[in-house]
Amino acid sequence: MDKELRILIVEDYEDDAELIILELSKSYNKITHEVVDNENSLRSALNSKNWDAIISDYKLPGFNALAALKVMQQMNLDLPFLIVSGTIGEELAVEAMKAGAHDYIMKGNLTRLAPALEREIRESEVRHQRKQSAKRLMEQELLLRSVVDFLPVGIVLIDRNMNIIMANKEFRNTWGEFDSFNKLPELYIKIGDYESKKELSRKDWAIIKAIEESTSIINEIIQIKTSDDNAKVILNSVVPIIEQNSSSATYAIMVNQDITKLKQDETKLKQTLMELERSNKELEQFAYVASHDLQEPLRMVASFTQLLAKRYKGKLDSDADEYIDFAVNGAKRMQQLINDLLNYSRATSYKKGSEYLDLNILLQSIIESMNSLVAESCAEISISQLPQIYASQIQMQQLFQNLISNAIKFRRNDISPIIQIDCQRQINYWLFSVKDNGIGIPAAYKDKIFTIFQRLHDKDEYPGTGVGLALCKKIVEQLGGQIWVESVQHEGSTFLFTLPIENF
Repeated sequence: MDKELRILIVEDYEDDAELIILELSKSYNKITHEVVDNENSLRSALNSKNWDAIISDYKLPGFNALAALKVMQQMNLDLPFLIVSGTIGEELAVEAMKAGAHDYIMKGNLTRLAPALEREIRESEVRHQRKQSAKRLMEQELLLRSVVDFLPVGIVLIDRNMNIIMANKEFRNTWGEFDSFNKLPELYIKIGDYESKKELSRKDWAIIKAIEESTSIINEIIQIKTSDDNAKVILNSVVPIIEQNSSSATYAIMVNQDITKLKQDETKLKQTLMELERSNKELEQFAYVASHDLQEPLRMVASFTQLLAKRYKGKLDSDADEYIDFAVNGAKRMQQLINDLLNYSRATSYKKGSEYLDLNILLQSIIESMNSLVAESCAEISISQLPQIYASQIQMQQLFQNLISNAIKFRRNDISPIIQIDCQRQINYWLFSVKDNGIGIPAAYKDKIFTIFQRLHDKDEYPGTGVGLALCKKIVEQLGGQIWVESVQHEGSTFLFTLPIENF
């Protein structure tokens, strides 16, 4: 194998340079060399080519090996630097080695030159590889530190003596600046239990348990009070690091997240929900009480208007008869509206009476109770096999009764109503449908019809209060489902609703 050498020689005698080349040619097949004898020519040669090594005479006119060595070092070059001289003494040689020369060889013993040069070139390559590895390691460490500093969670590495080996920016932003957990007391930093708000003793710190007991603590919630008396809520996890062939933790890594704002928002949300629940209960109670208290005077009004109609109808003029009819019909509509409002306000309380229901039996009971309406309208009702569910019988009865009665009420004049009740099991829920062949619903009103008191038709054309479908929506949503309608005007509607299977 050919061995090539690129050598820079610092020498003022050409004969001595030739002797060096001659000796090296015994070990190298191809030698590229240049001879320089002053600082300027040395710098020029070092800038122009990449050299494997420098061989320098110790003393030259106006220049010497130590000066040449200094030039190389100033240029941040790590090349094997060998001194070949016939006059150097041991004391000067030691001085040169201390300055950074790698070897010195007497001109009278050049047989040492090639082996020494080969050795130093190999060691130079090893040094270069080590420097490259160290450089890559440093770059990777800097990259890792940058990534860790960029993370939105605090990360800290602690040794057995509770000293901080590494901490990222987020940790220091949360906890403050300190180099050891042993200093927390003197920095007035306190660690407490979040639920009880009591300060934790040192032995109960998660970091102590990880170091001393090799115990992992995952997602504990603590409260810390920093040196500026600022309280923070922390989601904290600590994991011990146990080295190979060791039974105890050498280090521990702690990861934590400042969840102070999250907990504050959670508290506000709980308060809002409690206030909303209280407000809803008050509204339901108000609607119930108001509706209930209106019943008695309304019954009196309805009774007397009906008595007036019975006793004086036809005895007064036609206007009086019409006015009496208006009063009677108005009282009846108001009674129906109040009854519907009572049912709507009671919908939440009915859920408490939940039980396992066979919907097949329940639907038969509902249809029997509507027998006169079904017979009058010549309605055909078909029911597929329905599941057993866990719900309030009153709620399910109200739900199906409203949907079936609407299907009969909003029928076409030229055709008998056909109603199909079906249920299909999906992955996580039951899908119920009540399909009719009635007048249908305009697309613009498909969502509005579930709003309380929303009516699409005049009360004289289709009687009702506009509460029924709102009640259906409330019942279905209380059970964790959804309700909607698919409809083609003049062809019919299909009301669909879901009920979660897991609830049953």
